[in-house]
Amino acid sequence: MELRLLKFSTGQPHPLAEKPIIFIDEIVPFGTCGIQMEVVGDFLALLITFTEWNRNHDVFFLVRWKTGLTHRVSISKLLQFRPPSLILYVQLGSLNQGAYKHFSYLAQDTLVIPNLIHNTLEVIKIVIDSDETPHFVLLCVLHLPPLTGTASLYHSFCHAAPNPTGSGPLVIPSPSDRPFRDKAEDAIVIFNMSYSHSPQAGARGGWFSFIVHRRALLAHIPAAHRACAPFCSPPGPAPTVMQVPWSAWGRSATRLFVGSSMALYWIATTAGQRAVTLENREPTPIIMRDFNPYSVRIARALAVESGQSQEGNWSKQLPNGNRMTLRVEDSVIAGGYIFEEDVRTSLPYVEIVTQDEYDYEGVMMDDQRILAFKVRPDSLCR
Repeated sequence: MELRLLKFSTGQPHPLAEKPIIFIDEIVPFGTCGIQMEVVGDFLALLITFTEWNRNHDVFFLVRWKTGLTHRVSISKLLQFRPPSLILYVQLGSLNQGAYKHFSYLAQDTLVIPNLIHNTLEVIKIVIDSDETPHFVLLCVLHLPPLTGTASLYHSFCHAAPNPTGSGPLVIPSPSDRPFRDKAEDAIVIFNMSYSHSPQAGARGGWFSFIVHRRALLAHIPAAHRACAPFCSPPGPAPTVMQVPWSAWGRSATRLFVGSSMALYWIATTAGQRAVTLENREPTPIIMRDFNPYSVRIARALAVESGQSQEGNWSKQLPNGNRMTLRVEDSVIAGGYIFEEDVRTSLPYVEIVTQDEYDYEGVMMDDQRILAFKVRPDSLCR
């Protein structure tokens, strides 16, 4: 397995990479695998997960893409893990086989990784030792809504855009015609979760999606770690890992939606503090949700001007025919089937639903565009 770093505009080796081809590892048997990569600052984070019969080979790499150094790190038993050497390799422990599928950056040295086994979000930090060896330190564990005895978290995808940057200047400056850009620290993270009622048979129990701001997750990191410099640990004994129940963080900081595998398959559905999705039907309107607190404040002011109470939802039709709705009341997912009890979430947002409906299979977005996917109805092979 090797990594090739190219300059997108030319296809030639990247000018900042000392080694245009970086050897990662030999993995036998290789088999079918899933790969996720994110580049932030000097590190390229690489998670490789295998099919169910080969999950004991799941591995996480931290690659210094500018110098070519590769570090194979452990994401299991983080509390007990101590890196023995520069090139690190500790297989995922047998107790946590298949626990991890996806991750997202919260800061240049901090990741969030959903744990499928424990139904939690694990916030971890990349810490660099005095010998320049990076390793993971578990900072806090955020519990997701408790599940019924027959339900389990089957799959999870997470995404946030834009990603944080390193401590140096931005490689890509803002275009002159766009003086403002989304802040990475203000961005929302979307978690698309699939639940199962029969893990042995692979039966799905349903898709759900929830939104949370990066800041809300970072707020639960112990103060000692928040105060220290990036990639560093606080002096003295390691702070106690925070275990935060869903009831203590989830209701006010998140918004949970019922989704479908069709609409949620496209992971790049957020940009900054906005998210785009479709209804679970065809044809479907396009739905844009804005979680920026300033957008919410403006909508509240418009609601008050129209005589609406600030405590309830409010809706109006826009001149182009689309409908804008302020959502401040709780969303409720009934308990008893997937979740142990009713799940209430109340992160406020402004929603715009298009008047027109489309035969789209999926949507993605960036700063200013929506990209929709349409499939020919007579196509046998997509």
